[in-house]
Amino acid sequence: MKAYKHTIERSSLSLMLVVTKLVFCISFTSVSLLACSLFNSDDYDRPSLVGERLPNTRFTSLQDGLLRTLEEFSGAPRVIIFWAEWCAYSKPLIIEVNKIAQEFKDSDDPVKKSLNFVAVSIDPADRYQRVQDRVNYQKLDALTHAFSGNGLFDETYMAYRGGNLPHLIFVGADGVVLAEGHGSSVIQSGLSALGVN
Repeated sequence: MKAYKHTIERSSLSLMLVVTKLVFCISFTSVSLLACSLFNSDDYDRPSLVGERLPNTRFTSLQDGLLRTLEEFSGAPRVIIFWAEWCAYSKPLIIEVNKIAQEFKDSDDPVKKSLNFVAVSIDPADRYQRVQDRVNYQKLDALTHAFSGNGLFDETYMAYRGGNLPHLIFVGADGVVLAEGHGSSVIQSGLSALGVN
């Protein structure tokens, strides 16, 4: 009888742990979606960057830890994606952008091959390892990854007036913004603006 009682107690404890983990996962996912939806609000009134020359900003490369600048990519068109590891909307889009970047790197078309893709993480410093793990796990190696650890106060993000997440900016070889927007729907029109189909 005593062994039976301990088995029931252990089963109850195991069930409680499973339920607790489930509640935590659901809560975390809900908070993440809420935060992303706040960033994706259409009410956010931010002037467009289209037609403006972008400032040169510094960033730390996630791949090698070196300090780099966006000026390194001048003379070639580029796609900049602002994303966050905690943002549920960012995760599928950065995978899609990485896939396109890899296709362009493998292309024989010199215009496609010259296009640079820069992914700017606006995650805070305490999420560095999670960002690194996501990049490695998803094999997002066709992108140049920028990480400052400053979260929403990232130098590049602020210089480009921040935007809803995930946010894409398409920059011509002359440094002028040709298109920008959120989500998958802007990718084709942005690439067309860069003269890439």
